Amino acid sequence: MALSVEHIPAKSLQDLEIDETLYKADFELSARYDSMAKELQRLALLGIGAYGFFIAKAGMNASGDPTKTLVGFVRHPVFPVLGLAAFALVAGCALFCSYLNSRCLKLQIDILRLITRIESDRWVEAEQLVNIAELARNRGTQKRMLELGRELMLVAVVALIVGAVSTVLSFVLALFLAHQGK
Repeated sequence: MALSVEHIPAKSLQDLEIDETLYKADFELSARYDSMAKELQRLALLGIGAYGFFIAKAGMNASGDPTKTLVGFVRHPVFPVLGLAAFALVAGCALFCSYLNSRCLKLQIDILRLITRIESDRWVEAEQLVNIAELARNRGTQKRMLELGRELMLVAVVALIVGAVSTVLSFVLALFLAHQGK
């Protein structure tokens, strides 16, 4: 009897039960990664807000000429654009990492349940082959997600550094050139 299904439903509650000690460390580690992703998002949004605040404040000068207050941004638009793009990239990468993190946790639970099935004697050989194939698929998917998440976190951290440096250069140039124009 050959089964061609990708997943066999549980036969009993024993197929769903997992000892908490098997996944507790995974959940704790996942919480740390999620916390880092949220902090990166917060910093990126703070950086984007800093640009908005500076542009809004710079537009309110006594002369009424916005080109004099925004002279640094007008003459050197590369830094503000780079900073904003970098912060947007940080926010996007961190948000996607949070999504991958939750998907990996779900896969970890599925993997543990499949291992429990494979180790039990409630399944016939054809069903065990389906369980083994699904276990291999889940492990492969989880591995790819973890690798992508790790790369996205690295990109987010580098982009945060680029965004911060670009922001500082933008503000310094804008203030320096505005001061020279007075």
